[in-house]
Amino acid sequence: EKDFRERSPLGLKAQGDFGGYAEANRGAGIPEEAKSHNLLAPEARTGIYRAMLYGKEFKQLADIGCGLGHTTAALSKSFQTSDVTGFDISTDACEWAQRQWPHLKFIAQPVSSEGLGGRNFDLIVCQEFYPFTRTNDWGFQSGMIAGLVRALAPQGLLLIVLTERNAPSTILANKVQLQAYCEKHELSYSSTRLPFDKVYRYFPLYR
Repeated sequence: EKDFRERSPLGLKAQGDFGGYAEANRGAGIPEEAKSHNLLAPEARTGIYRAMLYGKEFKQLADIGCGLGHTTAALSKSFQTSDVTGFDISTDACEWAQRQWPHLKFIAQPVSSEGLGGRNFDLIVCQEFYPFTRTNDWGFQSGMIAGLVRALAPQGLLLIVLTERNAPSTILANKVQLQAYCEKHELSYSSTRLPFDKVYRYFPLYR
């Protein structure tokens, strides 16, 4: 984001994630660029997450790569007893989200192999988190996973959600390495397929 701003000294245009978030934060509404990178009606999906996890409650919940915070807000409704925090690398996105949902917490902070500033979460959700969706670089992905695992409380869960449309360029290309990583570090691993987003957006499978 800092590099993007330095390249655009006269102000960010609604191009790319950072530009779209800056446009929204300036009060110009949510541009199409930002809409395409945010699930604006996530309630059905977060309802499926709750069903997948058998209604389990989590004290501390993190939404990683939260963008404009719509999924963070939906998670707080699906997991009503949880203290939900959204993390995103974009300052503009977090500032916009904080104004929309002041009862939640949004932190502009990158994820690193060192974790999330010493905080521990019972559930970490990575929904279309770019380190897992736009590259199949296992070295990079394993570093991200190491940091997220460090941010988990004992018996915590890491939920990685992504589409299969571009599987070769996502962490799905590294399922063998991921399973081996989990075995090496004594972590439980399981995977499942969910309906495509439009299916459960228009059919009330979970409420």
